[in-house]
Amino acid sequence: MHDTTGGTDEDATVSKPRLTETPDIRGRSRKFFDGFLPRGQSRTVFLFVMTSYAFTLQTVDWRLIRLLGLSPTMRLEHRTAAALTEVISPLVVAPVLESFVVIGVIELLRRLNFNVSIQIVASALVSCLLHSISQPVEGLLVAPAFFIFAATYIYWRQVSFWIGTEMIILLHFLYNAIVFMGVLAQWLHGPA
Repeated sequence: MHDTTGGTDEDATVSKPRLTETPDIRGRSRKFFDGFLPRGQSRTVFLFVMTSYAFTLQTVDWRLIRLLGLSPTMRLEHRTAAALTEVISPLVVAPVLESFVVIGVIELLRRLNFNVSIQIVASALVSCLLHSISQPVEGLLVAPAFFIFAATYIYWRQVSFWIGTEMIILLHFLYNAIVFMGVLAQWLHGPA
């Protein structure tokens, strides 16, 4: 026997994380982001879909930044310390530290009873401001990713704190790894 979502009755016992309920234009209740998020319980699929969303939004963002003539320069420096600062930092340190900044802001606002939208926007803005310290435009460039990182944490936080933490760190790592491959290719072969 199947339930209304297309799964079996056994699937109904698995708790699927949901965000806040909001009415649609006809006044019916719907779950916020349900149409945007993957339907299954696979965390791997979730990570790949959300990474795709982040890059799609970043591509549009990057094109607008370039159109306005504000593009930052991203490059690897030729030096011995490059392995530590240019490889380990974006692939290991940043996903963990920056994700915990996002988590800290979200958890603080959650304890102060702010709604989910405020939690996502505020945590993303803090992260964007921190990225803007060295290059002001970089904060704009990473904004779409941090909105998605924050939403990912909130979505999976409903299952557990540690699963939410795991998901945001893994998503951040995957995102940074793909960005790093592009920067490395540019360093090795010149601009495209």
